[in-house]
Amino acid sequence: MAPYEARVRIVEPGQPYDVGLLDPALVADEWEAPRQRPHVAISSDQSPREVLRARQWGVLDFVRSDVDVAELVSRIENVHRRSKNPAKRSGEAIDGAFLTPREAEIVSLVCRGKSNAEIATLLEVSPNSIKSLIRRAYRKMGVTSRAQAVGWGLARGY
Repeated sequence: MAPYEARVRIVEPGQPYDVGLLDPALVADEWEAPRQRPHVAISSDQSPREVLRARQWGVLDFVRSDVDVAELVSRIENVHRRSKNPAKRSGEAIDGAFLTPREAEIVSLVCRGKSNAEIATLLEVSPNSIKSLIRRAYRKMGVTSRAQAVGWGLARGY
């Protein structure tokens, strides 16, 4: 992290921080993230279950543990910027979109090649609901096609 010390710094536990970094595998299920602080999850487990678990703690971004340091620093800075802008934090069209747990689940299924009809059946909702959720997720991700959505999702471990 030395080349990035002007942009990020590591603090000791219990010290104030702007953005927290956590590995969901090392966090107890009953842990509650401080809601006043945004977090980035870093993990080799990118399963939809783990992503959703982290999102329930208010994690704003989820990166693979093999991410290069430059990308990690960039993602931390993006979360920091988003946390200062409530409209962006809630997920309006921005880079590194903040998806709701349901949108994240649907994006992960799209990335696995599931059709809208298959997703609707799996999640026990109407195909129209799936279409609406997908359109909303596309806007947040800044994509306009299913292929772009898959590329976006795979690049972020969905």
